[in-house]
Amino acid sequence: MTEFARRIGVLRAEEATLPPGPGPRRTEIGVLKGMLIADGCLRLRPDDDAPAVPASRELLDEGIAGLSGGTSDDPARLVRLGVLLFVRLRVAEGPERDAEDAITALRTAAVHPAVAPVDLPICCLLLGQSLITRHLPKALRATRPGELDRVVSIMAGFQLDRARAVPDITRGIAFLDDEAASDLWPAPVRAWARMSAQVGRLLIEEDLGRRLDLMINLLSDTEGLTHMAGTEDWLPALTAWAELRKARESGSPEMTREAADKADDIFGALTPSDVMRALLAQELGRTSLDTFHDLEEALRYLTEGEELLSADHPYFSIMRSILADVTTITEFTDPWRSRPPGEVGVPAVDRAVELAREVAADARRKASETGSAEDASDAARQEFLLGMTLFLRWIRDGGDEAHREAASVVHAALPRLPGDDRTIPAAMGLFGAVLSGTHLAHGSLQHAQAARTFFTTARDLVRAGPEENTGLTMMCGVMASMRAQEAWERQETEEFAKARDELAWAVGVLPADHPWRRFLAGILALLRLQHAIGANDTNEVRSALAELAELGDAAPPDTDRPWLQGLNVMTASVSLMYGLLEDDEPQIAASVEALERAAATETFSQAQRLALLSTLAQGQLARPGGLGTSIAYLREALALLPPDGGGAMAPSLLSTLAEALRRRRGPDDDAVGTGLLALRAQLRGVLLQIGPEDGMVGARTAGRLATQVAAWALEDGEPARAVEALELGRGMVLHAATTFTSTPELLREAGREDLAEQWCARRPDRLLPADPMNLLLTAVTGGEMAADLHRRAVTVLAERPAADRLFTPPVPPELGAALERAGADALVYLCPGTEHGWALIIGRNGEPLAEPLPGLAAADTEPLRRYVEARERQAVDRADWAAALGDLCDWAWPGIMANVLARCVPLAADGRPRIVLVPTGELGLVCWHAARRPAGERLRYICEDAVISYAASGRQLADPVTVAHAARTAAVLVADPGDGDAPRLAFAVTETEALRDAFYQDGRMLGDEAEPGFERGTVAAVRAALRTATMVHLATHGVAYATPVDSALMLGHEDGTDGRLRLADLLDDPGSCRACELLVLSACVTDLTSAVYDEVLTLSTAFRSAGVAEVIGSRWLVDDATTPVMMYVFHHELNRGADPAEALRRSQCWMADPGRDLAELPNDLYHLATEPDRPLEDPASWAAFTHQGVPASRPGCSE
Repeated sequence: MTEFARRIGVLRAEEATLPPGPGPRRTEIGVLKGMLIADGCLRLRPDDDAPAVPASRELLDEGIAGLSGGTSDDPARLVRLGVLLFVRLRVAEGPERDAEDAITALRTAAVHPAVAPVDLPICCLLLGQSLITRHLPKALRATRPGELDRVVSIMAGFQLDRARAVPDITRGIAFLDDEAASDLWPAPVRAWARMSAQVGRLLIEEDLGRRLDLMINLLSDTEGLTHMAGTEDWLPALTAWAELRKARESGSPEMTREAADKADDIFGALTPSDVMRALLAQELGRTSLDTFHDLEEALRYLTEGEELLSADHPYFSIMRSILADVTTITEFTDPWRSRPPGEVGVPAVDRAVELAREVAADARRKASETGSAEDASDAARQEFLLGMTLFLRWIRDGGDEAHREAASVVHAALPRLPGDDRTIPAAMGLFGAVLSGTHLAHGSLQHAQAARTFFTTARDLVRAGPEENTGLTMMCGVMASMRAQEAWERQETEEFAKARDELAWAVGVLPADHPWRRFLAGILALLRLQHAIGANDTNEVRSALAELAELGDAAPPDTDRPWLQGLNVMTASVSLMYGLLEDDEPQIAASVEALERAAATETFSQAQRLALLSTLAQGQLARPGGLGTSIAYLREALALLPPDGGGAMAPSLLSTLAEALRRRRGPDDDAVGTGLLALRAQLRGVLLQIGPEDGMVGARTAGRLATQVAAWALEDGEPARAVEALELGRGMVLHAATTFTSTPELLREAGREDLAEQWCARRPDRLLPADPMNLLLTAVTGGEMAADLHRRAVTVLAERPAADRLFTPPVPPELGAALERAGADALVYLCPGTEHGWALIIGRNGEPLAEPLPGLAAADTEPLRRYVEARERQAVDRADWAAALGDLCDWAWPGIMANVLARCVPLAADGRPRIVLVPTGELGLVCWHAARRPAGERLRYICEDAVISYAASGRQLADPVTVAHAARTAAVLVADPGDGDAPRLAFAVTETEALRDAFYQDGRMLGDEAEPGFERGTVAAVRAALRTATMVHLATHGVAYATPVDSALMLGHEDGTDGRLRLADLLDDPGSCRACELLVLSACVTDLTSAVYDEVLTLSTAFRSAGVAEVIGSRWLVDDATTPVMMYVFHHELNRGADPAEALRRSQCWMADPGRDLAELPNDLYHLATEPDRPLEDPASWAAFTHQGVPASRPGCSE
């Protein structure tokens, strides 16, 4: 029996004889046992040569229980209590409270005046250790000196609560430094103290470089390491790890390469069970990614590192977090990298999502448990990382649900990131990419507009950053390419140039070996080519093609690297485009062959394959014998579209297929039916847009396609299908604006009360530019924007009977009934053609009739082309324009309106037909009511033989309109207020006062309030008048722009506004003018569109959409002096009982008649009418004005 066993046995025996319960002797025995256990376990007495007593948990518990019962002022007892608590916590898995209890006991003893000199050193040694380790999680506390791999995990990712930890650790370092220098302790204990103090310094050092220096110094402490158990196993690997980390942080590729080679040699020699193999794998992986951009090596190292660690290892969660980070960045940075056959990125992306989900869940759980702001920020960063992986999976798989999840995750993370967090630019850019991807998939330009705002902010943040970051630079390049494509789609030349310049900047900044650099350079060259083709710059086209070819030559045709295959596809596609332009069959054949090789692989995502198949189809379509193959490719591409039949590419694919089918003309090839499907797909795209500006982008090519499909139908003897095509392809934006006022009602009819309520609660207004963070928080809810709600509504309605009101135009019988209701005789579509044009005529019987019009043959339209050119110069060369106008009026009669009139006269009971014209394409610029022919010594105009009105489409005519035919009351007359840059109209006040005095004595006058009897004519005042007045006459400035939705009436300024009543504002408020029976726009260009003619988007048609029953508008810049004269005659006829269409016809006939009677004109207007330099009979003086609306005559009306 040992001396310890004998003495502890005596104390235990005596304790057993004591009566139950506390007592002085029991307490005294407990303290004696504790002192004995402490001295025996740790050999605290220098004169004690007996072997140490094994420190079992039961023995430690007994000693601690005994010492805890003593007096608080006994330093010897406190030292031993602290020692036993320290040992139990670290050796016997004691409770966490042992750490604080040990520190309390040791700290009290250390400052006690009666502490024995022999006890003070052990007290300071263990107190120093405890003050450091109290701030580490249990898993990171070393249980023996040799486990310094855990220190590496601390450096790699553990975050201290510095406010609490630094003071304690600093004091602990001071205690340990003293003991490390004390001769009292043997060499192993001094080494332990010295190394522990170094670890403390590592923990509180904030500068990474100095931390690495400290680590290297620690690992260079040969004397200290010699006395530590197990150092020979991990020292070389840990030293290599620290040196590699130091070299990587230095930024020197040479130093890093040398350190990486050394570390890799050691890594290869380590056994799979060696924990340092995992740590080296992590650092080698980071170095491969950050310094050498070797993505394959990075993933190889990191994946192996994660597999080497068990889930309970303190480094496991850190390693998994790093792997998730690098896997995501790798997938994002090089999504086209080479992979094993059949993998095609699927497992890699799914693994990234899996890792990111686990890491994000851990981070959220930790933040919830600790309540730490730093942990909350880290959780937000991990959510952002998850958003990146979900975005990549959405890019791969598509689908609205995948999009919503990716968007909602980023939406949740971004507001929680600290304002200066380094991930914010990437988060902004990522959300922009999600939105841009939605635009590309579904065609919603609201997403593209929002994406542009996010992209711009992300770019500015990147460029304002303190240092260059290749990942963010790459992201800027990708964002710039997306912005450029959207700008090109919108035909925004300046924005396109800016985005292209930003892409060039990114390409110039990225390292030459960066995976994205060559691809972005290819995109840049493609943008150069796109611009050159648009500008018809042959030299620039060749230069861009050469640049693309050079980029493509770097990759062999059979490369297994998908991103290089993508570059090859891009090059081949561009080469095909050039071959088609130059009609170069060998180049076309070679390009198609390259594309077919690419199509045979499984490299590309669904969206990429769609584009590839579409390009292949175009190429085969141009090749002899390639027609059948082209059709097969197009049908394969169409099969990849979303189940709802939507998708941004649907109109293009369907229209190309229709063209191919028309060329083949097989027995089952329904080119017309396919063309109608293409038009419906295009209409669906317009209906998806938020606001008319975006709708115009989608409708830009619809009119041309509609005219082509209608021509096919007419050639096939199917005039009803020709009507369907023309109605589908015209006035899409107007149709969208008017249809969606009833969307909630339609959704309820479809059984979707939920969507109806969402629609009412959140009107899908246009997304206006604003601060991106505010956009994120206010315009996006769970990842859904207004455009998403729009798309879901359109999809639901397209599958229900309500689709008839959305996608099905009125058929000829319905149009005939509409003519009957309106009192009109014929609806006439005018269509140009190659050998001849067409008049498609529908009478009240609803039977369509096709009349060939030889005057509309392509070779005979020179007067129209000349007029289009002269119209652009009207303001500077009015004489040339007037001459071109005269030639246009002469051209419009023979073979065109002569034929139309001949067909329509039999339809009218009185021989003077009422005709509603729907001219297509540029024919919409022609004043057809002024078509003329010689009649003796004068010219006779068609308006003398027919009442001519115009309509955007038959649908607009067929829509129910409530028209009151009682005498007009509550008239409002508006004169130019004279605000703004445009000169005041000299005779606007004269015009409105003459009308008031003669016809509207009770009328309200708006304009310049300085004029007697006038109120301020602001936008608000005029819009209020349009909501209540039955007749409104505006004599003010009108402006028409290439972007029709910007066209406006110029009114009075108010509250900092520019005084413009914009066309877009009218479309955004359909039905707001239903009280107004007649609106007279005595202003310039109020019925003119100079682009996208078949949309017929003018101020006149917009007011019709807003509910005005009938509108008088103008086709060109009208004369301020002659217009008041004609307007007086118009209102004169109106007040004699004529309906507006008839009143306009009479007033124009009066103007065209040189023998007109001027007797009834007021004096001011008489003087204007008799000025010799302004002949009233010139069509330039009167033919600008048109009638839109319901041309219904009134009973008792006479000439």
